[in-house]
Amino acid sequence: MIAGRGRKSARETVELLLRISSFDHLVESILSRAVLPGGRFEAHEFGRQEHSTASGAGILVGFGAVPEVADTFIGEIVAALAAYIGADGNVVGHDPTQYARPTSWREAQVLLGILTRPSLAISFDSKIRALAARLQQAQDVRSGGWPLRSGEETRLIFAFYPAIALARAWQRGLLDRSDGEKTLRRLESYLSQALADESNSLEERLLAVRALRTVQHVLPAGAGMASGVNALSRTLQEQAWVPPRGLALVDRPVVVYPQPTWHAIIWRPLLYLALRGSSPLSPVLASLGHELVSTYDTAVSAWHGPQGTTAQGTGASWASALAFRATYALAQDLNSWEITVDEWRSRCEDLRPAEYEFDVAISFAGANRDVASEVSEAIKGAGYRVFYDRDYQHVLLGEDLTQYLQETYSRKSRFAVVIVSRAFRESKWAGNWEWKAVLARMQDQRGPYLLPYVIEDVEIPGLNKTLGYVSQRDYSPAEFAALVIRKLRASGRKVGFDAQWIPIPEE
Repeated sequence: MIAGRGRKSARETVELLLRISSFDHLVESILSRAVLPGGRFEAHEFGRQEHSTASGAGILVGFGAVPEVADTFIGEIVAALAAYIGADGNVVGHDPTQYARPTSWREAQVLLGILTRPSLAISFDSKIRALAARLQQAQDVRSGGWPLRSGEETRLIFAFYPAIALARAWQRGLLDRSDGEKTLRRLESYLSQALADESNSLEERLLAVRALRTVQHVLPAGAGMASGVNALSRTLQEQAWVPPRGLALVDRPVVVYPQPTWHAIIWRPLLYLALRGSSPLSPVLASLGHELVSTYDTAVSAWHGPQGTTAQGTGASWASALAFRATYALAQDLNSWEITVDEWRSRCEDLRPAEYEFDVAISFAGANRDVASEVSEAIKGAGYRVFYDRDYQHVLLGEDLTQYLQETYSRKSRFAVVIVSRAFRESKWAGNWEWKAVLARMQDQRGPYLLPYVIEDVEIPGLNKTLGYVSQRDYSPAEFAALVIRKLRASGRKVGFDAQWIPIPEE
């Protein structure tokens, strides 16, 4: 204990991290929108009223793991989720395709969710045993992994939930001792081999380390096994941090089916849960934790999840539940290491890349391209690096634009110039995905970042009226660009052209 510091509870630290006044209000707000009438669960985007059993499991995994969320809340969710499990272990899925082919992803999530609060699930033991047996039968005996659906190829990501869920079922005595140990031993071997395979993505391998640790925790292991996994985990975390770029992790699409794609994305901030164990001030954990906290949307009291999966003004059910759990874990870690929120924020700021790929990124609606082009040309002419979309068409070609633009505006640019207009507010890209990234960056940054150029008086959600701006009534685009150049010079950044990039003239 550090002298002079009062030990805070995790719930108090969560309030400080998210800058909210009430932990309980946040819980009630998210759950009231995520748990629909009639024992149904919001599939993804709040307000859609579309049921998903897998999302219900994610909601239970998120909130059930936080002890401050009362049993009265969790017990109702456990009972509602158990109602979707048949006597044979089959799990009813989405609206309107409730009886589509079952997936190991859904079954494992439901099993894990039900076992988050074991004391509340005792009356459903027969269903849980049937579900666990069904999940065991879906294992590919030759490899030890799981396909998404029967008859498909196994993938490392699809072993993550089965590993944690079956390990918990084993601890609870819900698996046949002999068959259960065989299942977990095959899984242990599969995960060990997959971790050594560099063709698997870094994100999947980091999750696999967490899964392997869980399996080995419940099985008798060799003396050197745990130390070997720890050494591999350290190696992978070193690969996840590449100075000066920072995190070498992305929101990783897993697979796309004619089902909701939000069930097939590794959302980067949630990797905090898999990697925690070392100091929350370590570069990887501090950066993941910062992203986790900064992507909380105070306007909707929720998280949106991966960029491009919810509309502006809403939030996501499973993302909010799991991000809430991860934020609670971050709060626990800060308290355990006796680190204040202010100290943690200062460390996060220090870890921002010292050199940005762009000095300025320009966000605008297509209707205002003439203004954006004039501003861009003037700033480039002064020797600064500008992200202007037409200059980077060769880079954008084939990229996931929501991911690339989010990275550009939230991490890669020193300043963001926003051309404010009615067209900007209504734009799908500039006024939505790019603007979300700008707001996320502004929420936690000390010092100026957003440089607004107002060409029409219009209200933009999240744009503080006290923020200094320049109006086209007073300054032409060229004069505004001159102000931006003065701002860049005052910031102390060196002028320098990117020697690796040569503009390709448009036809």
